[in-house]
Amino acid sequence: MEYLSDQLNKCTSDKHIYKFLFKIRANFINNAADIDKLLKQKFVGHLATVLSKRVEKNFQSEENNKIIDVLLSILANCTYNNKTATNQVYDANIIESLMTIINKSENGILMAKTCRLLGNLVQKNEKLGISFEQAGAALSLSNCLSEKSISMLSTMSLRALRLMWISRRKFRFEILSLGTIFKIISCLRNTLKSEFKKDANEVEAVPSNMVILKRDSEPDRLISKQKLSSILTKMETQNVETKYEILRTEKNNYEFAIPTSKDNIELITGLLKLLLTVTGTSSLLTQIAKNVYADGLGIECLLYLIEESPKFRGSALKILSNLSFSSNSQEYLGINNELIPTISSLLMKYETLELNEQRNCLEILCLSTENSCNRLKLKRSGVFKILLSIASNSKIREELNLLIFAFFQYRYDEDSLNLLIQLNLINVLMKVINDIIENKKVDHIKVDDSDKDRKDEQKTKHQRKRISTEPLQFGGYTKFMRFESNSPSSSGYGSYQYSPSRSSSDGFSPYNSPQRCYQDYNSDSNEYSPVCSDNEENSETSKKQDKDFDILDFIYNNDEIGRYEVNEQQKDIGEIEDETTSLTLNDHDSDDESGTKMEIHQSSSSKNLPETLKSIEADNLQYVLLLLWKVSINHNDALAFTNIKNLSILIRVYGLVKKPHEKIYQILQNILEQTRNFVPIFIRQDFVFQIYDTANTDFNHLKCYSCDKMKVTGFQLLKDFRKVAEGGYGQGQIADILLQDQIELKRKVATKLIYVISSPEILNKFLFNFGALDIIMDTIYSNDEVLSVAACNGITILSNNLNIRIPSEDDVFQRIIPDEFELENSEKEDSSNEQVKFILKDGDALFDKDLLMASSEVFNSMFSGDFRESNKNEVKFPNYTVLGMKYFFQLVKMSKENKLKPIAPKIDNMDVVLQAYELSILYIMTDIQQPLLNIIKVILDETNVKRIFEWSIRNINQDLLISSICYYLCGAIDGKTKLKLYLEVKESQYSKEFKDLIFDCILMKCKPIDD
Repeated sequence: MEYLSDQLNKCTSDKHIYKFLFKIRANFINNAADIDKLLKQKFVGHLATVLSKRVEKNFQSEENNKIIDVLLSILANCTYNNKTATNQVYDANIIESLMTIINKSENGILMAKTCRLLGNLVQKNEKLGISFEQAGAALSLSNCLSEKSISMLSTMSLRALRLMWISRRKFRFEILSLGTIFKIISCLRNTLKSEFKKDANEVEAVPSNMVILKRDSEPDRLISKQKLSSILTKMETQNVETKYEILRTEKNNYEFAIPTSKDNIELITGLLKLLLTVTGTSSLLTQIAKNVYADGLGIECLLYLIEESPKFRGSALKILSNLSFSSNSQEYLGINNELIPTISSLLMKYETLELNEQRNCLEILCLSTENSCNRLKLKRSGVFKILLSIASNSKIREELNLLIFAFFQYRYDEDSLNLLIQLNLINVLMKVINDIIENKKVDHIKVDDSDKDRKDEQKTKHQRKRISTEPLQFGGYTKFMRFESNSPSSSGYGSYQYSPSRSSSDGFSPYNSPQRCYQDYNSDSNEYSPVCSDNEENSETSKKQDKDFDILDFIYNNDEIGRYEVNEQQKDIGEIEDETTSLTLNDHDSDDESGTKMEIHQSSSSKNLPETLKSIEADNLQYVLLLLWKVSINHNDALAFTNIKNLSILIRVYGLVKKPHEKIYQILQNILEQTRNFVPIFIRQDFVFQIYDTANTDFNHLKCYSCDKMKVTGFQLLKDFRKVAEGGYGQGQIADILLQDQIELKRKVATKLIYVISSPEILNKFLFNFGALDIIMDTIYSNDEVLSVAACNGITILSNNLNIRIPSEDDVFQRIIPDEFELENSEKEDSSNEQVKFILKDGDALFDKDLLMASSEVFNSMFSGDFRESNKNEVKFPNYTVLGMKYFFQLVKMSKENKLKPIAPKIDNMDVVLQAYELSILYIMTDIQQPLLNIIKVILDETNVKRIFEWSIRNINQDLLISSICYYLCGAIDGKTKLKLYLEVKESQYSKEFKDLIFDCILMKCKPIDD
């Protein structure tokens, strides 16, 4: 190896130099080990120096050209993916020589190999990239894409452009400014073009200032672009819907064919690789889209490759997918009338596509739905069914988000939405929700924010005010006009400079601007609709008013509209991202590239996603609920909404979300208020009980805003259902079931009716005239524990609706309830006074005799007369306890000292208090009877209510009897506890009296006034 440089220098003629270099290429550059040997001797750098000297000579000598050719081949092979070789070439200062070959040589082979070497160099050495950029490589490489260039030159220049695009950010702007993208598209078109086809029946071209509008089967109508602008303004600012599709006539009609030669196949491969790289730059997609579209044939070529060549299909789909990720480029993609139908028909062969092809088709179609015309094309393509099928079966979050985004765009396209619903959209969305919440944890707002509703209300008012102040006048059409610029583009290759406005200047497609992003789901503000009413609650009225109004007829026949144009300045090109887009593109040489399937991957963070899609990725559940809410407004009678599984899913979501009082509540409200849903929901399933359970959440969240809202809105949903239940239809259905012989169905309906009916007159009819209360009591005592618990909960709801209250729950009563009370120790009693000994069940107790005599005439007669108690100062009470007597004596002392309040001191022991109450009655101590009676009502609970009930019957105590019965009816206890109480009292000797009292109490509250 050491003699190679010297031997090369000793060669005296061009012929000897060529033979020597040819031998080097044949023997030393076919494996990495030999190349390493050349590099160690810095022979590659020496060859680069030789190349520079050879280039200084003219290109007229054939021998010189042959030497340059072999030198380029050796250097290209050595520098491929070899940084050491690249550095040696950089040190040889070869840049000017390579640029001279590209700019001055007329030999296509030499230029192609130079482009190949240039690509290798910029890929591995950043300094070389900067130097080539400064030397005008962008222009030189762009000039290599002329129609006169051979295929190899075009292929290698494309590769060099691609590698420079990847490595040099500044280079991208230069490429765009030179019109290189258009040249790339032209090169692709020319490679595929077979011949120009002239249609004999071709219709006369549409004037440039006119556009065709089509609606269903009606004749096409011609309208000026200015009037079209007014149509778009009207659509976006007034409560008017349009069903017109905007068409464009094709400028050219070419026949394409896949080339058969290897060079042209490699050229198409290089073209697609470069387009993949270029469209992977998210910040420049708008400008790139303009160039890719150009005269319309860019997209047409890609669609042809998609349809005709499985080999290139993945790459072409990915290019269109990349372009689709820019909201601004959507208007250019939407111009082509064949894009949506072609991709849709391809997606219908979903199972036959590769995974990357499936994903790209979904991305193109779903992202295209931002454009209202594309939504109509998508509807007509028949692809809805496959999109719904994918959404139903997909477990990939990114796919689901795209499909949610697509369906979400249709919420204001009523005809399309109707079709989606017919194709099972609701069930699909429910399955998507179920998959989302499968592993979802409770997402409650666990904060004590009492002002949250007020803040939300103020925010809503502000947003509504802002929406209402947007310009709505139709007469001031001029200030809202779109525009078309007919000025030549700066690059000189196009005849139009496309407007960045929401409406494409050639395709005239109504476009939803990404700057007008949708409000966050958690906001109560009204959604903005480009083709529908801004106020959802007035949508029905608006539709009725505009039913016979045809916007096209109005504008078409109004000569004043659209007379003037408003010129606007184009938006500045956005800042390019800081980091170069990450690519995983194969960089093999042309010999290997022809058989390689190309794919380029972008991370979500590198894509210029639409704002709505970004929000969906952050929280897709909220957007599914928002779409379901929209569906439930006009389609709340859909059978899918009454499906048992679907309703269970909605109830699960209701318990998970932060704000259950917003869209999820509104969905359920819309479903429950639909009369046609009454029978399948009320009679055929237990959804009413599930609603009640949400109002009694078992989450142990302290100061939880979400739980508080769930309790309030849960009962509100029952009230919403009441509107139907208390209507004529609901009453008829309930009565029909109660009159049938199916006992199980009668029990369920009788139990449910007390959940949703509150009218006393209607309750009286059902509970007593139709015997529903008997059925409910039998249900409580049945063996069906679930239904028994539900019946007990229903009794509580019924009592609250009838305003049955426990006397101790009175507001005035509650304000004077005393604190806990501790008995005084008997050792503190004054022993100087004469004491009376009480012999009790569990011991003895001494009390002041004089105080007892002064407190009661009975005691006074007992201790002053000729009684045994007087002689022995001893009283026997074998059924009373020491605590009971102490509590009683303490109350006597407090009464004499005027310290006793309307409610006796609180002791949470009903036996003690009840003993004291019995003694107060026995000794006719009226001053402590009422306070004791009041404290009994206060401490009445599930542990002692049975005893109070039985005691009140035995002792004929009306007050306590009412308190105990009211507690059985409306006590704030759960259904299981109440069922236990009912079963206990059933075993009591007073079970018949209990049932009669329950009936009487309810009847008294719901009987007609004139009875």
